Amino acid sequence: MPANIVDVHLSTWHLTSTLLLFALIFPASTVGTLLCNFCPLMPKNVPCSTLNTECPPNHRCASSWGWQGFRHVLSSQGCLDIKLCNSQEMVRYRGQYYDLTHSCCCGNKCNLTPRVNTSLIAFLLLLRFVA
Repeated sequence: MPANIVDVHLSTWHLTSTLLLFALIFPASTVGTLLCNFCPLMPKNVPCSTLNTECPPNHRCASSWGWQGFRHVLSSQGCLDIKLCNSQEMVRYRGQYYDLTHSCCCGNKCNLTPRVNTSLIAFLLLLRFVA
C-alpha cells in the first residue's frame, strides 16, 4: 500500500509541476504576439467568415483594398510586413491586375472588414470637380 500512495503523490506532484511549468512558459511565448482578423483577397461583395491569425514578428494587422480605376472591387485582411504598411502595389488576381492599397493598425483584431463608403468618395470627387 505505501508504494501506491507514493505513486499517487508522485503523479500528483508531477502533474502539478508540469502544469505550473506550462503556465510559466506559455505566457512568455505569447507576449508581443499580435492577433489579427484574416480573410484572403477576394471580391468585396463575397462574404468571408473571418478567421483569426497570429502575426509573426515585424508584422501588423492590415486591411487591403483592390482597385480597378476608381472602383473598389477586392478586399482582404491579415498580417502584413511593417515595410508594406500604408503602401500601394500592383497585384494579379484571377488573370487581371489590380492596384492594392494597404492600411495597418497595431491592436489585436483592429483590422476590421475593409469597406469604403462609396457615397463619401463620390461626394469628395464632386467637390474636387466643383472647386
